[in-house]
Amino acid sequence: AGDTGASLEWRVRSYLEANCAQCHQPGGASNGFWDARSATPTDAAWLINGLLVNDGGDPDNRWCVPDDIGRSIVLKRLQGSAGVQRMPPLATSERDLVAEQLITDWITTALPSRETFTQWQMTHFNSTSHPDAQPTANPDGDGQKNDLEFLLGENPQLNNPPYMPLVTAGETLFSLAFRHPANRSVLVETSTDFQTWSLWDVPENAPLFPASAVWRTLSAPASDEDRFFRLRLSAP
Repeated sequence: AGDTGASLEWRVRSYLEANCAQCHQPGGASNGFWDARSATPTDAAWLINGLLVNDGGDPDNRWCVPDDIGRSIVLKRLQGSAGVQRMPPLATSERDLVAEQLITDWITTALPSRETFTQWQMTHFNSTSHPDAQPTANPDGDGQKNDLEFLLGENPQLNNPPYMPLVTAGETLFSLAFRHPANRSVLVETSTDFQTWSLWDVPENAPLFPASAVWRTLSAPASDEDRFFRLRLSAP
């Protein structure tokens, strides 16, 4: 949560995982709807505009509301204000002001411009049902399907250069360099048959959600084994 090189969304998800996931997950001790586990995608975790079991007396409250801290119950829970119990219920009388500011920053600076895939479809196609708006469609003919264009933050109706790694293959070292988009994970997977894929076994090949786009290079000793590589992108 304190890593300013990571995106605000991933820092918030890390805080929730560490402080809330023991209760707030399916089958957990809490009776709330939301899921604090960071492995649950944000859009499936009932966080943004998520409905509440206890709305604190205001039916317009939600778990959090983009650019509206007054109706974001998560902040009231952290503060113990508006007549709701302070969370997390750890044996302390101190408020976590750093966490409150982190979540406030996410609500006010990142969430107003954040789009789900459905919102992205409406932005670019004014429809979620049109054939050109479907995840596997490629309306601009650039070889990149809509689900990839969404993760890259690109215009699906503008022919873009393909998103590909730069490959360096020497006698002793094999390297892949690639652009890592902001607030996205990029993992390198490898296969010998295009059927079974596994994570490329290099130490730096781990989930990262950077605050801004960066270039990364992963390297490993060269091998005589013929292998295929791919980049798998995902949202937090």
